[in-house]
Amino acid sequence: KDNILFTKIWEDLDFYEVKITCQNELISASINVYVSNDNLIDLCSQVDKFVSLQQQVTVWQNGIIGGGGLPALSFRFLHKDKCGHVRIEVYMDIADGGDLDHHNCCFFVDTEFESLKRFKKRIMRLNSNEIGASILLNDSITIY
Repeated sequence: KDNILFTKIWEDLDFYEVKITCQNELISASINVYVSNDNLIDLCSQVDKFVSLQQQVTVWQNGIIGGGGLPALSFRFLHKDKCGHVRIEVYMDIADGGDLDHHNCCFFVDTEFESLKRFKKRIMRLNSNEIGASILLNDSITIY
């Protein structure tokens, strides 16, 4: 059940809006964020550092966590075990009209090194694909 889905929902010349849905067996949460190519290149870079074992923990953040005006999101990549299992700590501000300092959630999404590598290769497709294009972390699992 663990998965992350990116869906492109709007675009402009320099950036676009992506709906990101993350789920595990206990929770499913979504956030709409604005991203640029530089944001996605940074995400790919953080994944590369992690899967190449250059760093034991890497973090990708989009926006200012907790009250930066627009909802923010972060992924912290962690080794779950020595067998190639990965744990992604997801943090999302919840844009439900409340104070972003208090309206947020944090939970884990589990995956494997190979799934993370495949996901990284697909991330930049969001730049060239049309509105409605989507990519999944664990493509053998359907997201709700």
